[in-house]
Amino acid sequence: MQLNILGRTVNTFFLHKAEGALNANNIKAFERFHVMGLIPWMLADIIPVFLGVMFSDYLTIISDFAASAQWFSHGLQVVGGALPAIGFALLLCYMDLKKYWPFMVIGYALFSFANVPVLGLAILGVAFGYMYITMGKGGVDYGK
Repeated sequence: MQLNILGRTVNTFFLHKAEGALNANNIKAFERFHVMGLIPWMLADIIPVFLGVMFSDYLTIISDFAASAQWFSHGLQVVGGALPAIGFALLLCYMDLKKYWPFMVIGYALFSFANVPVLGLAILGVAFGYMYITMGKGGVDYGK
């Protein structure tokens, strides 16, 4: 993942150079910088895939170990169960809780007490968000 971010960051450098060349009306330099920007982005995808194919035999050994080691499988299940909570915590960092706290309380209550699945909460969140935005404009529109 970090290699992908690095490839995109380097790509941005080359695209800024290409934009400068285009502003200077230098089409050849624009084309060169544009192609040079694609190279790190492609390498960021090619290198992990190549390594995965090269070491696929070792990866099967690791997966066989993971299947036979009960403690390792349990650890992966615990981490997999924590990932949605981490995702929601990251979303709450960006959400203005002082303004939208009732929506958070409704979502928490539905998930905790009514056992509504996360996908159902997401659909309800989109519907509540749409109603909140359209009702906040002065009238009930609902897409008409």
